[in-house]
Amino acid sequence: MVRHGETTANVGGVATGQMDVSFTERGRQQARECRDVIREKRLELDVIVCSGLSRTRQTAEIINQSASCPLHQDTGLNEQHYGDWEGRHWDVVRPEVERLGENPPNGEQQAAFAERVNATIAKLLDRHPGTVLLVTHAGVFASVLAKYDRSVGKVDNGVLYELTFSGFTTAVRQSHI
Repeated sequence: MVRHGETTANVGGVATGQMDVSFTERGRQQARECRDVIREKRLELDVIVCSGLSRTRQTAEIINQSASCPLHQDTGLNEQHYGDWEGRHWDVVRPEVERLGENPPNGEQQAAFAERVNATIAKLLDRHPGTVLLVTHAGVFASVLAKYDRSVGKVDNGVLYELTFSGFTTAVRQSHI
């Protein structure tokens, strides 16, 4: 799995959820470096699947310049819809998260989000045997890892994380670029 490259919202500290936001030049560079890590590790990708948002699509397209494999979008990998929190600065949103939990007003409830993400990934892994690269969002990482009682802490932009699903255990290895 790879979290999309840096966006203007990441730099500005804005909660985006399912808002489409612009890539930064650093985000493009992170995607190129991730592409190079995948090539250097000689990872043979069978398919790349990204969310329906442009920040993941742009990251996936750059990575696929050397992987040259099928690339698909699946909105089931989209970030949680933050409802009233979308477009607001995290300094304003964090106190509301502490008060209300991770269920944004007029947005997607955390349990529904986790169910959507995990069902989508299960479907994708069944549909695409082999090595699947998912290009997605920090919240998606958190939902997947929470299912297996795992965490990688902060999920950095443009970093390759290798997850191997075997029964109910998850091995996580992080490759910083």
